[in-house]
Amino acid sequence: MRWGGLGLRTHVVSALEAILQDEPISGRTTACLVVQFDDMDQVLDRHGRAAQTEVLTRCAERLCAALRSGDLVARLESGGFGVALAPVRRLDPETVVQLASRLQAAVNVPISLNAQRIYVSASVGFCLASRAPLPRGTALLEAAQVAADEALRHGPGAIRAYAPEMARHRADRDALREELEQALDEG
Repeated sequence: MRWGGLGLRTHVVSALEAILQDEPISGRTTACLVVQFDDMDQVLDRHGRAAQTEVLTRCAERLCAALRSGDLVARLESGGFGVALAPVRRLDPETVVQLASRLQAAVNVPISLNAQRIYVSASVGFCLASRAPLPRGTALLEAAQVAADEALRHGPGAIRAYAPEMARHRADRDALREELEQALDEG
């Protein structure tokens, strides 16, 4: 498994799977972070698709530079980035919050593009491997995504750790949204 740099969602899931399978033997653990942009739609509206792509590219470079060489950053379908931390002996929520703040600081630096300064901010959600709903890479990434969605709801610039009740609240909101849509459809 190649560690470090920018990958795709499948690379993050594979990396997390490998760490989780090796965890009982090695005694090393991981965490997954999801970085979501608070205002990327505004960048698209104001500056266009090419500028948005350039901003995402530069943000990816900054995220990679802010992490250790063994950490993996991947572009997610949602427009954000997933981060799989290389295995470490000890990892606690405070350490991950500090890392999330460092990633936010890297993204927050204005980007000069076509003689303009573009400002972006990010909200971050994370999940420690020990708190994932299941010991699977996909479950760890999805839990970090749920936390990132919760951070976005409380942003801009929020950081949230995954908690099981977040998934329940999300499911409740989705069910309520479906009921509302159905009621509107039926008049």
